[in-house]
Amino acid sequence: MGIGFFELLIILAIFTGMAAVIVVALLALTGRLQLGSFKTCPHCAERIRPAARICRYCQREVTGSDFENRPKGLFQ
Repeated sequence: MGIGFFELLIILAIFTGMAAVIVVALLALTGRLQLGSFKTCPHCAERIRPAARICRYCQREVTGSDFENRPKGLFQ
């Protein structure tokens, strides 16, 4: 008889999900996917990367000492 249309869709969905999990795992292992690695700008309170020297939102200079005395937020 062979594989029907719905069985083929189920198999395709399973393999697509598995491929997505593998890609996310590889990105996380190589360091290209950085989950939760954001700081809050002390001037405008937007989330920025820890290595940023200038906030991309308010265009103000942000140094490492700006973060030392700030309370830790949810994403730090």
